[in-house]
Amino acid sequence: MTIKSVLNADNSHNFIICAHNREIRLHSMRPQVEAQKLFKQLPSNADLIFIGGIGLGYILDEIPQNSERFYLIFEPKSIIFDEALQKLPQLKDMLKQPNIILIQDCQILSEFMAQNRFKNVGFLIHRPYMDLFPQEMKQAKEIVAARLSQQEISNATLIRFGKIWIKNLFRNMPRYFSTLKLIDFKNSFVGQPAVIIGAGPSLAEALPYLKKHKDHAVFIACDTALPMLEAEDISVDFVITVDPQDKNAFYLRYSSDKQHILIADPGVHESSFIDYENHQIILMDAALPFYQLFQDCWKPCGLLASGGSVSTSAFDFARVIGADPIILVGQDLSFTQKKIHSQGNILTEFSRINFNKFHSAHTRHALTTYPSHARLIKGRKQNQVLADARFSVFSEWFSKEIPQTNAQVIIAGLEGAFLEGADHRTVKDAFSMLNTPILKRVIQPPKKRQKNAFYEILNSLKISVQTIIPTAHKNLIIAKKAQISRNLQQAQTATETLYSILLHPEHQKTAHILEIAMQNTVQKALELQDSSDKSEKLDIITAICQENLECLRFLERIIKKSLSLK
Repeated sequence: MTIKSVLNADNSHNFIICAHNREIRLHSMRPQVEAQKLFKQLPSNADLIFIGGIGLGYILDEIPQNSERFYLIFEPKSIIFDEALQKLPQLKDMLKQPNIILIQDCQILSEFMAQNRFKNVGFLIHRPYMDLFPQEMKQAKEIVAARLSQQEISNATLIRFGKIWIKNLFRNMPRYFSTLKLIDFKNSFVGQPAVIIGAGPSLAEALPYLKKHKDHAVFIACDTALPMLEAEDISVDFVITVDPQDKNAFYLRYSSDKQHILIADPGVHESSFIDYENHQIILMDAALPFYQLFQDCWKPCGLLASGGSVSTSAFDFARVIGADPIILVGQDLSFTQKKIHSQGNILTEFSRINFNKFHSAHTRHALTTYPSHARLIKGRKQNQVLADARFSVFSEWFSKEIPQTNAQVIIAGLEGAFLEGADHRTVKDAFSMLNTPILKRVIQPPKKRQKNAFYEILNSLKISVQTIIPTAHKNLIIAKKAQISRNLQQAQTATETLYSILLHPEHQKTAHILEIAMQNTVQKALELQDSSDKSEKLDIITAICQENLECLRFLERIIKKSLSLK
């Protein structure tokens, strides 16, 4: 690639890039006018503007001083930037603005997006850059889009499951005093092979090999795969469950084989434990911030890394026990043959009962695929496979973690998403290395621990919640009256009174839990900062007061329930 510097008719600088047997002019004949036009097209609600290609920096002149939103400039070729600095030295001063970030590497771009949160992103990619560097621009845009999808999924998950997590956690926390600890299993199978069994469509191909080699490796199954394994009389050593929904417990309840150890996130539904004795349960620590309020009652248990999927937790458990190699089975992370799970998945089979000519398997696939941001990602056997935002997040997590794993990681099966750093093999080749029986560890029964401190915290929480409820009820009445009279100052006083109470030291524990329970209105409160509409502000303030009272009453109920089971 060569760069030729030219002057436009208005004496402005321009570059002609010679590459791919083509000559491409980097800017139009009137670059300042072009920059003004492009800038006006940017979405006003974006808190991050992604600019693909800095060129000669004409777009920087349009960025207002002390703007609150960030401008991320991705320049894939340092040679262009260096030439631009020679022609326009003032570029260096422009880039010193704190809200302008210049990035020239996709890895750094990924790290920047991971460390920062943005609600809305506007894209401005110079057309010449798309012609000159299509792969670099596509990759950069996908990194930004993937991070946004991950944030959307995280926010949506917290809004959807916040109260469920709290309820389940309060119900399950007493189990910490009589169950196994994850940290006690660290390096318990060093150098032994482990097989992570997911419920993806390719699991069906692996079932005969799993049956043949069940004594040759540590079998770690995702809960979703358990019924399919039991149907083939395949027993496993460990089962991982992390989903908080009550329907997810069906996978465990449907299985009659309970010879394995259940590794559970404390936020799962309490019915997940019905068929297990405490000495069969490993309860890991919770990632929720308010969990730290209770952790000293039973000391740290250990936490598995999470990439948003039970499979990612299962993979991290294999690393915790020191397994090597780690073989992943049924991890398609894509819609293989338009399926999410292998045949025999319990919830999938239940859903088929309601299939009819108006609601077929095809319409179900369309309804689940298209709203979830369907996309094509790199495949193993095929160049591209169909996935969605969730699968992209999971694939990205594996592609980041596998290269950092000391053990050899083997993907069994050539269907599905390509994972960086892994050895992709056919199922037969993957299992061909498992020939020697391994020694299974004898599990020691857990030691019982004292519960007094835990119940003291619960009692203090109950007193705190019951103290705040009357004020929350009074504030809701004030907010509703202010909404009718359109008195914004009166409404704001109601929320300020509540916040001042929650800031008191004796109520800080309650405030931490409310933050999770009230994620829906937390998002509305963030929107309130951007809103200039008086009616909208009054509506949001009333909604905040309403949910605050509902959440306090919800907390009171579950705390009383936990104390009654003492």
